[in-house]
Amino acid sequence: MKLKLVALHTKGQKKRFVEFIYGLYAGDRSWVDSSLFVMKMFLYQTDTFTRQNFIRPIAVREDGRTLAQCMFIHDPRLPYLQIGFFDALQDQTEAVGMLLDEAQNAARITGVDKVVIGLHGHVSYGVGILMPGRENRISFDSLYNKPYYCDYFEVPGFERHTLSTYTFKLDDVRQRITGLGRTYEEFSFRTMRLNDYKNEMILFGKLCNGCLRQTFLYFDRDPENLFELMSGLKPLLRPEHLIFALKNGREAGFFFWHPDYNAVLPPGRKNSLVALMARYFLLKSTIDTVKINAVGVLPEYQRTGAIVGLFDAALRRAPAQFKRGETNFVWDSNRNSRMLNLKLGNTVDRRYAVYCMEIAQGGCL
Repeated sequence: MKLKLVALHTKGQKKRFVEFIYGLYAGDRSWVDSSLFVMKMFLYQTDTFTRQNFIRPIAVREDGRTLAQCMFIHDPRLPYLQIGFFDALQDQTEAVGMLLDEAQNAARITGVDKVVIGLHGHVSYGVGILMPGRENRISFDSLYNKPYYCDYFEVPGFERHTLSTYTFKLDDVRQRITGLGRTYEEFSFRTMRLNDYKNEMILFGKLCNGCLRQTFLYFDRDPENLFELMSGLKPLLRPEHLIFALKNGREAGFFFWHPDYNAVLPPGRKNSLVALMARYFLLKSTIDTVKINAVGVLPEYQRTGAIVGLFDAALRRAPAQFKRGETNFVWDSNRNSRMLNLKLGNTVDRRYAVYCMEIAQGGCL
């Protein structure tokens, strides 16, 4: 049968998009479906950020059977056409090639000449295709995919940019932080005010724009977008999960961490946000791993010890049950963040990649 490109518009077509993912990862002990909470935001465009984007879900099918699928995403603030939420069966080079050809056409229509594969709308929603070699259960707010995905893009015409996550033992980091001395005396630190959650999230969003603006593929968002993204997590968060560094009474940095909620979810099967919350409150005492989700300091304070103070403030508040931790992604090209992890004794764990290509009237350059 001939392969066919199908644009997904109806509720039924979008339901099949979700079902393909569940079928692909059914029984996979490394995959936890908490990542689908964000995917569905884009698929159904349920928040302000996604409604402001061009989003086109598309699949390649043969005789009604999905072989590969993704979403084309474009935000005018980033000069790329994004191929996000990519999934495919193994040995489907032709089907994936059809998606890539169509992505180039979509890029021309939107007026950009670059395509990026592995970015899900914005770096805060997810970035990176997991490279093979580390297939263990994924942590909350991390990405997982089948180990053959990178093979589809390790071909001429693509430029690869790599990212890493790091693991650590909390006691080891405590010792190293102590050894660095109190270089942050000019800063004070406070925890999140849960009774003012919306304004705290908006402040968090403003700081992300100020602290992370130089990060590859990052672009400024309306700070209220972060509040919308985080609104569902409020029942799971505690004041100490978001710590602000203050200089002369003004917030100058942040440290966002939380338990690895995926630890209480069964892998390779369908869950829900309600199930996550129920299992968390029932089993939270069994979680021994934390996730450092995001850390940032305004540029003018990045060499002042503020980052050390944020780590110290978080570690002082971490309950004794937590023994191990994992960071979110760090671009390998980000020397300062990479060296900080190495200085703290952190160990590279998972490795990810995004793939970029430039297009011209005739196709890939």
